[in-house]
Order: sequence, then structure tokens, then C-alpha cells
Amino acid sequence: MNNSARRHFLQLAVLPVASAACFILSFPNFNLGFCGWFFLVPLLIGVGLGGPWGILGAYIAGVLSWLGTIYWLTNVSVAGYIGLCIYLGLYWWIFGFVIARFIERGKSIIFWAPVFWVVAEFVRGKLITGFPWALAGASQIVYPQLCQIAATTGVWGVSFVVVLLNAFIYENLYAGVVRKEGMKSLKMTLLAMSVVAYVYFSGTQELKPGKGTVEQMPFRISIVQPGIEQDQKWDKRCRDLIFGRFRYLTNELKKEKPQLVIWPESCVPGELRYDRDIYDLVHNLCRAVDAPILLGSQDIEFGDEKKFYNAAVLIHPKFKYLGQYNKLHLVPFGEYVPLRDHLPFLRKLTPIEADFAPGNDSTTFGLPQQTMRFKGDKGELISHTRMVRFGVVICFEDIFPDLVRKFTQHDVDFIVNLTNDAWFGRTGAPFQHAALAAFRAIENRTFMVRSTNTGYSCVIDPYGRVVADVRDAKGETIFTSGHVTFDLKAVNKLTIYKRYGDIFAGICFVFAAIGLLLVWKKKE
Repeated sequence: MNNSARRHFLQLAVLPVASAACFILSFPNFNLGFCGWFFLVPLLIGVGLGGPWGILGAYIAGVLSWLGTIYWLTNVSVAGYIGLCIYLGLYWWIFGFVIARFIERGKSIIFWAPVFWVVAEFVRGKLITGFPWALAGASQIVYPQLCQIAATTGVWGVSFVVVLLNAFIYENLYAGVVRKEGMKSLKMTLLAMSVVAYVYFSGTQELKPGKGTVEQMPFRISIVQPGIEQDQKWDKRCRDLIFGRFRYLTNELKKEKPQLVIWPESCVPGELRYDRDIYDLVHNLCRAVDAPILLGSQDIEFGDEKKFYNAAVLIHPKFKYLGQYNKLHLVPFGEYVPLRDHLPFLRKLTPIEADFAPGNDSTTFGLPQQTMRFKGDKGELISHTRMVRFGVVICFEDIFPDLVRKFTQHDVDFIVNLTNDAWFGRTGAPFQHAALAAFRAIENRTFMVRSTNTGYSCVIDPYGRVVADVRDAKGETIFTSGHVTFDLKAVNKLTIYKRYGDIFAGICFVFAAIGLLLVWKKKE
């Protein structure tokens, strides 16, 4: 094999596989977050070797990375899984194409690589309904010190730091030391070291004990995880089994005295508002535990056109029906078929019988909480109450930063995520999902309370740490049934991200435009 053939083999096989392996290992179930610091280094080496094969290798690395990360989609649709990975690989190809130009021109990529990576991730999270899954920053949730910057920049800032480390390693250790090309930019090298040091030490300060504590009465929530297999959820023969599971688990909560009980997404087989058996089950359990129950249910709106909704409903032991939230961001090909009127054959490729309709607004819920009771000047008994407010996101809505942010702007005490990851089997999907939810907690400094059908059900604190979860005696957290109770104290801290949203990503777009102008201008 001559030198040219060896270089092409490296660019098209060895380096893409190495890059993909590091990317895959950095996410659950592996949780080797440090691998994220190197996942782009092989790709950059391949691109740096020059020619079109390095850029093609970047695309191959992207496709392989997604094939190994979202493998759980094969439980839903093999064709959809392959098609999605082929599409997602394009973002890696575009990144490789742009960065190759910077390397060709002899420019430092320490700053430009993270800028263009953040732009690519942000576009991926928005384009064609968006898929902000497995973001580079999300791989670092195992290192909470590195993640606290998300309260300012959103998860995009953590992705920036991860790619900054990759570019630093490539440019200074590989190109500078191994290939003996020397340091391209002392300023960029010092900047990278300063940014990483600042992010780590400021994050450490944020995580100090006592940070963010408040003097208020705790609000006690209980999460129920029924552990119903996906093939049982809509089987009429399993109706009694499902009802019995919820009845048993919820009745066990009597001794816990919760102030709110939370069931997962679409947890009952039918429409709560129109099925008397389901409504009686929920309302009777509300009265039994003397607490409201928040649950996911399908709903129907009758009118000129029948509309179906994926909803969250709050039932109260005394006031009965307290409100409903209809899911805003629907799953394409899971809850509706895009372009169904123009491409009717797509309907045959999905199991959907009828499309769901999106909701209209980010509904929030409120429950009164007695915080103190005292005697007045005349001996009368006076009670002081506050309204506990919370928002609900359903299914994968919690992976969209801006959507969750809109809920937190209603001055909520916490966010609830009702979901069902049973579709994906015993895989890393539930934990990858929870990692993204943790960033919504950090970004908005709020608790994320997750109730899922088969797991991972947990409480995530405002700093992205799991402080309670549902697990059985063997320590299993998925495909098991159980419940957990937690005393929650709201932080209610206004973060820069909560106030200004994705401004950091917007700044990256501006710099990306400047970078493209600089690198594509004609040489003098």
C-alpha cells in the first residue's frame, strides 16, 4: 500500500471510526464524558491531511456516530433510524468542509471550530422541527462543574468548551508537537486555557454547599413509575393490570402525605375526560391520598373537525378537574405525518391512525400551599398560603431549550416532564433523555421532575444533579415499577439564559459569518 492509499485509508476508515467511538462512549450508557474532549481530534486529523477524502471522512464519522448513539430507534423504525443518521451526518460533513478551509489557509481553528460546531448544533435543533439530541455539551453532564456555564449560555456554551478542548488538543498536541508544526497562535492557546479554567472554577463555586438555598416550606411531590411494557399500554386485555398497578403504587403513597402525585405520559388506556372508569380511578385515588394527581392522557376536542391531543391533566380530590396542557411540539411520524396532504404514501410508513393537533400555549398549573399558621392579635387562627406554580412538558419537549425557557418565564417553581421511553427498550435512550433534561434545570435554575412509564424517573436539582430517582431493591431504574417522594424547595433564580435565551448561539452565528468572509476572501 503506497503513501496515498494509506492516507486515504486513514481518512475514510481508521480516523472516522476513532472519532465515532469517542463520541458514542461519551454518552449514556457508557458515560465516559472525558471521551468527548477527543471525539473531534481524529476527524480534524483526517481533514488536516488535505484533499476531499478528509471531508468525506468527516461525513462518515458523523453517520457512524449517530448510528452508535441513537441505535435504540431500531425499536421503532429501522428505515427511519438509517435515514435520520444519514441526514444527521450532513452536519458533520459541513463542519469538516468549513474547518478544512481554515486549516488550508494556515489559520488557527481553536476559536473557529467551536463557533461553527455550535452553529451546526443550533441549526440541527431547529431545522425540520428540530432534533437537539446528543449535543456535545450534554456529554459533560457527568462533570457538573463544567455544565454550570449553561445558566448563562445555554447548553451551547458547554458544547463550545468541549469543541474548544478538541481543537486545542489537535492544534497544539497533534499539529504542534507530533507533526512539529509549532504553535499557530499563542493568543488562541492562552484564550482556550483561560476559558476552560474559568468555566471549571466558576462551576465549582456554583456547586458549593448552601448555594441557592431558600427559606420556604418544602413542597412534597411523589413520582409514580408503573413499568408498563409498551405492547401492554394500549392492549384492552391489560386494562385491569394497568389500573391495578396505579391503584397499588398510589395507595402506597398515603403514608408519604404528598402534596402532588405525578403519573407519566399517556399512562391510562383511553381519554380521561370521556372514559368514566379512568376518571373514577384517578379521582378516587386523589381522595385516597388526599392530593392532586397530574397525569398524561389523550384528549379529544369535538367541533367542526375532531382534534386529538397529547395532554397533561391535573385532577384534584375536591375541585376535580383543575386544568389541562396540550402538547405544543409534536413528534413527526410519531404523533403526526408531515406533508400528509401532498405525500399521502407517507401515512403507510407510520402506525399513526390519526394525527395529533398541537396545543396553543404554554399552560402552567397552580396549587395553594399552606406555609404557616399562627394566632392573630385577637386569638384568631390565621393561615398563610402561597401558590405553587409549575409547568409541564410532554415526551421529548424537554430537549428543546427555548420551549422549556418559555414555561419558566411564568415564574414557576419547577418543571414536570411526563414521558414514555418504553418504545426504546432497555437501552441508553432514557438516560440520554435525562441528561438533556438536566441542562434545562441548569439553564433556568429550576427543578426538573421526570415521571416516565418505564424509567428513568427522577428529580433533577437546579444544578443538574439527580437528587432522587425511582429504583427497585436491586438498584434497577428502568423497566421496573415503583415510586419516590421528594421535598422540593424552589430556587427561583433569574439566570442570564432564562432572561435572554439563546443569545450565545446568536453571537456564534455572527462570528461564523465573519469567519466565512475571512477565510473565503481571495488571497492577495
